[in-house]
Amino acid sequence: MGSEYKKYVSTTGGKVTFMLSHNGYTYSKRKTVKGADYYYCDFRKAQELGLQTRYQSDKEFARYIKMFSCLAFVPVRDVKRRFAQVVQIIPEALLPLACYMEDTYVGNNFVAPLFDIEFWNVSDRVNNGIPKTSNFVEGFHNRLNKMMKPKRPPMWRFLATLRKIQRKTETTIAKLNAPGSLPRLQRKKYRSLNHKLQELCAAYNYRHGAGRFKKWILQLTLCTPNFKN
Repeated sequence: MGSEYKKYVSTTGGKVTFMLSHNGYTYSKRKTVKGADYYYCDFRKAQELGLQTRYQSDKEFARYIKMFSCLAFVPVRDVKRRFAQVVQIIPEALLPLACYMEDTYVGNNFVAPLFDIEFWNVSDRVNNGIPKTSNFVEGFHNRLNKMMKPKRPPMWRFLATLRKIQRKTETTIAKLNAPGSLPRLQRKKYRSLNHKLQELCAAYNYRHGAGRFKKWILQLTLCTPNFKN
């Protein structure tokens, strides 16, 4: 009987509980992770609601949809209040999307959301210069999966593959630390967007009323990705 990983949705305090089951024994581990998929959830739900065509053809309408994902950059303590202000801003066609976001990600004074705000909020990470998503980890997992043949190798082959990856990693680090080496840079477009995003997050003020918040979050929508499919 092989090992099987199971994960269930338990995100209290921004932590997910991972379950490992093997030969009748169960182990659990709680780990802090960030819900990177939150950036895409508003668009995915908009697709389900039949709003994709208008999203792609109406730039202003698209920015209203992106307001929901921009709540990830609002400090945790202010998310519910700012969400209520976003609901007052958006057109009526987006109210079903707002209901979904409330039930799944924001909650209200009576019902907790499916995912805690701490799980998907990244305002502290942006302000501290920490990556917003786990894309770099996912990239490693993709490389590991490509190198791991067959998909369920014997232990000796699994360990040999890990050693091979480790040697490549050490070589890469040595090259980056060598005198005269140039660090890998982001494209100018993304460096500019990230810089603007950090400026806007630093400029956030919980005292600002609905009018100034609307201006702030509309600027923020210009720093987030556009989705095409």
